[in-house]
Amino acid sequence: MQAWEEKMYERLEGRKEGKEEGRKEGKVEGKEEGLSELLLDFLSELGPTSEELREKIASEKTPARLKEWNKLAAGAVSVEDFERKAGLS
Repeated sequence: MQAWEEKMYERLEGRKEGKEEGRKEGKVEGKEEGLSELLLDFLSELGPTSEELREKIASEKTPARLKEWNKLAAGAVSVEDFERKAGLS
């Protein structure tokens, strides 16, 4: 194989890896956004949420924590109850 062919294959492999990495990152970001939206939907049923709380939720990037918060919100009796249980107040 000639040197230029090797370089071409290396570039193609790099592009392929980059696309795969981008897909993975996109899935994670989409999951985070979905969990955040679900959490805000739960909380809207309990009452108004402050801008500060919405910002805290939007800035959280750990899916496990967002899942935990969703469970807490589902069992909360008020937004304040959720904030207290989640340690956000």
